[in-house]
Amino acid sequence: MKIKNMIKTVQDHKKAYKNYIMILYELHRKRNISLFTDNIKINVTLRNGEKGVFPYGFVTAYARLRSIANPNISDLRLTNEGIAFRYKDHPIILDTGRFSDPDAVFFNEEYKFLNVNDCDVIDVGMNIGDSSIYFSMNGAKRVIGLEPYPYAFSIAEKNIRLNNINNIIPINAGYGKDSNVIVSEKISSNSSSLICSDSGKEISIISLKTLINRYNIESAVLKMDCEGCEYSLMDEDNEVFTHIKMIQIEYHYGYKKLVEKLKDADFDVKYTQPGKFYNRNAENPNMELGYIYAKRIA
Repeated sequence: MKIKNMIKTVQDHKKAYKNYIMILYELHRKRNISLFTDNIKINVTLRNGEKGVFPYGFVTAYARLRSIANPNISDLRLTNEGIAFRYKDHPIILDTGRFSDPDAVFFNEEYKFLNVNDCDVIDVGMNIGDSSIYFSMNGAKRVIGLEPYPYAFSIAEKNIRLNNINNIIPINAGYGKDSNVIVSEKISSNSSSLICSDSGKEISIISLKTLINRYNIESAVLKMDCEGCEYSLMDEDNEVFTHIKMIQIEYHYGYKKLVEKLKDADFDVKYTQPGKFYNRNAENPNMELGYIYAKRIA
């Protein structure tokens, strides 16, 4: 699989850039340092001959995204502010940071199961804000986005401003039992699970019950992609789920207990079978990944 991924990476960069060999060399040479600083720039020559100097994450994201076909996406461009494109004729621009996954959110539309039109959305694990922006663009009334890591959260705030969106409430917090923890302010990846740090920034951990009460939520859509925090749903009482009508969860360590919990809370539940994945950024790196889709039984 590694060889297959390497071949695809080379092909993607070859299609995007004239100087792809030099770009791949620079990306490889600067990879380790790029995990600690967000200020690495790469010289590129696009296939149309245009030249520029762009951040590491922009360069890799643009090459990947060009290979994904979606009729809702057009006019994909690499710019100094981020990756620009049109989604359903809405102009979008995303600072992708060092790590992000607009591939899944906008280009593969992995959250299209969720009908968010005129609904409140609770977005647990908003990362750079792309999922919250996606929900806003698809008609959400209000999006409450949680992201615990300061690095990703700062980019989420920037992306919300770049796209002039005013119905997203970004919260620098994690999901779980109400408490406070200290997290690292270093670069976080889109697959970083919440690991407490000895130094950094103190953030809140907020339960679903608290969010629902704080924001007067009556009927919401819940999206969760938080590298393991989804199992804190087991601690929520079933009354909380009466305020939720649809749920999509990316599970990371198996689905059985979550499925049982949601069924007991009167949801019709479907799920994908797990695939094994090793995530070096997680406290428990040996994951079993898949999706859970749930709708409240009328």
